[in-house]
Amino acid sequence: MKNREEWTSRSRLNAACGLEVPDRVPVLTYSNHFQLRWAGYSYGEVMREGEKFVEAQVEALDHFGYDGVTSIGGPGMVADALGAKLLVPEEESPSMTEPGLTEKREEIDVEGLYNRDLRRNEFIRFSLEVTGKLKEALPPGVPLIAAISSPFREAALLRGFERLFIDIAEEPEFVRELIKLTTGRLYEFAKLAVGAGADVLGLTDPFASRSMISRSRFENTVLPSEKELVGRIHETTEAKVLFHTCGQWGDRFDLASQAGADIYHIDRIGDMGLGEAVERYGDSSAIMGRLSTTGLLLNGEPEEVCRAARKSIAAAAEGGNYVLGGNCSLAPDTPPENLEAAVAAAKRYGTYPLEASEIDDTEKGLCSK
Repeated sequence: MKNREEWTSRSRLNAACGLEVPDRVPVLTYSNHFQLRWAGYSYGEVMREGEKFVEAQVEALDHFGYDGVTSIGGPGMVADALGAKLLVPEEESPSMTEPGLTEKREEIDVEGLYNRDLRRNEFIRFSLEVTGKLKEALPPGVPLIAAISSPFREAALLRGFERLFIDIAEEPEFVRELIKLTTGRLYEFAKLAVGAGADVLGLTDPFASRSMISRSRFENTVLPSEKELVGRIHETTEAKVLFHTCGQWGDRFDLASQAGADIYHIDRIGDMGLGEAVERYGDSSAIMGRLSTTGLLLNGEPEEVCRAARKSIAAAAEGGNYVLGGNCSLAPDTPPENLEAAVAAAKRYGTYPLEASEIDDTEKGLCSK
């Protein structure tokens, strides 16, 4: 067991992923837009001047004291490299404006898309450049997260959401070819991100939730590519994989947990509480979440955040495989004092061995003592 002073954010997170007991519960935001807004920059601004992105992330880390920084990049970049069109609004995160494969299925040369050099794409080049500069600027021992997207999500961005779902019903073999393509190209992107300095690779798939696709189609169409991508990353790199189950995954989280990610960042998994999720699925992966980002963290008071964080720690942190965080990325306008309260709760109440004291909802000043 390390002495308290020997623990770093990276060793703390690695212990949670390895189902060991760290010195305290790690805290992650899995966001970068909040940090930009806090530093006074727009997304469009930092996409033109990467140094400002690096500056914002380093200053926010120093101010708030959480356990990992998320680089720039993610969903849509591989799709853009393969022919889709990614737009960077001034105040919002990048979004897909035009899919790339709009032709009839029989006219699409999927094999030809394997030959495109991802490094020639302006967004991917910029993302890798910023990731490298951010790695150099971070203090030693702070894990750097790079979002790389998931194969099904990238296939939907490349083909177009409606077209892909029609293809699933009418031409499942074409969909398998397309997802095989995005799986391979995302793996290449993952390797490039690790080479640039990423310690953790993030996957997010809002298109594979219960409201988007059935459980059976998730199992047969989506899950195999997730398993393959995560497996290849683990086989060839030392990076951890963070999988954010965006949306309602209550009827399929048992399947998603088979993908083999090191951290499952959970949103909604039916009526299952956080403690039950850790008990049922935390024997092979760390569980992260799930303070409400659009409710509690955005609109609550610091005392409410601290109390909720303390309850989450009490419910889920026994055994060490828990990471405190929101149920999604932080909203850009989240009050900074609410994030401060969450981090303070982890440092005060998440130190191992955990205190077994009962939580009093009437107690005041929990994180200010």
